[in-house]
Amino acid sequence: MSVVAGPLLDIEGLRVEFDTPHGRIVGVRSASLSVRPGEIVGLVGETGSGKTLACRSAMRLVPSPGRITEGHVTFDGRDVLAMSSRRLRQFRAHEVGMIFQDPFSSLNPVLRVGRQLEETLRVNLGLATAEARTRALELLADVGIRDPERRALSYPHEFSGGMRQRVMIALATASQPRLLLADEPTTALDVTTQAQILKLLTRLSRERELAVLLVSHDFGVIAQVCDRVAVMYGGYIVETGPIGAIYTNAQHPYTRALLESIPRLESAGKKTRMRAIAGDPPDPTDAVSGCVFKLRCRHRQPVCDTISMKLDPVSPGHETACPVRPFAAADEQHVTGAGARA
Repeated sequence: MSVVAGPLLDIEGLRVEFDTPHGRIVGVRSASLSVRPGEIVGLVGETGSGKTLACRSAMRLVPSPGRITEGHVTFDGRDVLAMSSRRLRQFRAHEVGMIFQDPFSSLNPVLRVGRQLEETLRVNLGLATAEARTRALELLADVGIRDPERRALSYPHEFSGGMRQRVMIALATASQPRLLLADEPTTALDVTTQAQILKLLTRLSRERELAVLLVSHDFGVIAQVCDRVAVMYGGYIVETGPIGAIYTNAQHPYTRALLESIPRLESAGKKTRMRAIAGDPPDPTDAVSGCVFKLRCRHRQPVCDTISMKLDPVSPGHETACPVRPFAAADEQHVTGAGARA
């Protein structure tokens, strides 16, 4: 699928800090990524790597007492961090939508699903009541909810987890946004429902030229739908590139470690021990010198104590923060499997 060359969302050098009674916590140390129209970009990493904060920063939704202290966030060339309160409300209402991890906590439990969609359409688009009701039913049908007239009268607790997530997608796309931020949208869903939700996101991206930033801790989820992936660890983007290049030629040891932890079909039924990443993630209250992954890395060298975590090119569109590149000549060790979405 062809996409527009220039990025719609561009995050550069992002840093997010929290001032607490116990000291300063750095949730994101330096993150740069972009998403083009019609493109799905995955942001993957362990819990606590900073990916959700980076995602929320695109809408200036960093929870208090967090604040963005460095970097730039631009949308279609406009500075999101410099937007006034009025302009920011318009931006959130019309140009970007967000799907949160837990749809049940994001939906109002005492309002019928149709009513919640209607209110969103009336407030954000100024639709009249009858027009909003018609459009709400169309949105429910568009995200695959059967018998929308009847299900619009249901409350959130009367839906399954997958159906609630479909409602959240309908709410997030009700105003026809150009960018969709999806924060772990398939967490706690069974694999069949996961596949259905991912297929829905892919269809919406293709049909509407919708830019999607998909946050996940699961490389398997990322592989199914994403065009490009950014791997995050300890508040840094440590590797980024086309999904096929990352899967077949990952150059950062952390990326390789994540890929090695994915169960393989060829090992089904065999007593195969999964390789865990030794050690613990970095403490966000500690200052980082050199590579943020060095204490857990099997390929650590003296140069790792002094690097800047700057991304360097591997091939067109593929960059890594690892100067050692222990896999550069190890073609026989390449991790194979998934490729880019069709």
